[in-house]
Amino acid sequence: MGGAKTSARTAYREKQAQQRCKTKRPYRLQRKTSAAAVPKQVLAPPTEKNKRSSGAKQSVRTACREKQAQQRCQNKCSHRLQRKTSAAAVQNKASVPLAEENFRCGGAYAGYTTELRRIIMIDYMKELSAQLNDLRDLIKRVEKRKQEYNKLPKGSIRVTSCRGVKQYYLRNLGSNKEEYISSQNKEQVRLMLQREYDEKLIKELYKQEKRLERFLKNHDIARIDSIYENMCAGRKELVTPVKPTQEMRVNKWLDEHQGQKNTISAAPLYKTNKGEMVRSKSEKILADYFYNLKIPYAYESSFMLHDGRVVYPDFALYSVRKDKTVYWEHLGLVDNPEYAIKNIKKLIDYEKSGLILGDTLLLSAESAESPLNLEAIKKKVEAVL
Repeated sequence: MGGAKTSARTAYREKQAQQRCKTKRPYRLQRKTSAAAVPKQVLAPPTEKNKRSSGAKQSVRTACREKQAQQRCQNKCSHRLQRKTSAAAVQNKASVPLAEENFRCGGAYAGYTTELRRIIMIDYMKELSAQLNDLRDLIKRVEKRKQEYNKLPKGSIRVTSCRGVKQYYLRNLGSNKEEYISSQNKEQVRLMLQREYDEKLIKELYKQEKRLERFLKNHDIARIDSIYENMCAGRKELVTPVKPTQEMRVNKWLDEHQGQKNTISAAPLYKTNKGEMVRSKSEKILADYFYNLKIPYAYESSFMLHDGRVVYPDFALYSVRKDKTVYWEHLGLVDNPEYAIKNIKKLIDYEKSGLILGDTLLLSAESAESPLNLEAIKKKVEAVL
């Protein structure tokens, strides 16, 4: 019995060993085929099984690492090239003059882009000086009213309301008691309340006067432009100002508003101080007035109306302080009905085209009985330009 069992076990074990051998052979064959697929230069010499297997794996890892290193190198090179290209583009944009955005001023190049054109700092010195004069007038007026309060008692007024009726109580200076003031002394109450108001007002007016005087003393917006304008020509050619200077804006405006565009048959007869010819004596007076005040202007420049028609206003003026264009029409024959009707229609067309009378459109007129009023012209120029 024991020998039979042993023989059975031995036969069973042999059968299991054969089965394991059959299972291992396809797996080993598959490993050999995979190793053969790898390039020969990557594989190690086929001396031993373990060395061959580890060498193949190491070669695959090395090839993968080399590929990753090449990819990182390519990424770095492309990034550096992109940075250099961006820097070159910025440098070219800052240094190469563009015909549409830049222009030359007195031989000096300046980058006058559309973005810079919006940065115009208006000089409010005139308005602030007028405001200072108004403050001083108010101070004089309040100081003059102090004489009306000399006979009033020194103290304060407390105002209350009882059942909708206003009641007033007087507290004399240095006293804690209050005295009721009847309606018969309402004028006295009014003066005392007015005095309290004036005392508070005069303190604030003096404060504002001192602040405004100190500001106007140190304020000079022209200093910003002077930094660039005081440079020599060699520096101006290479420096782009942060905002267009006054000279740049004037030259740009003159280029865009060329004069003498009207081609009507009536020939100009009068020569202005600027050296151009105008059609009437009044227009010469106006042109000389603008020229003496150093107001940039163009005589009979073109202006397109809302319907596409082109007209030629007598003058186009440039407000340097406000950076805007103002058109001026002179009506020399307002006593002629036909002439007056024609020019009224022209004014309507101007308003439909966006001009505002009294702001971007100014008028002067004369007739046989009413000559040109220079005082009125002066007021309009001071108010608008």
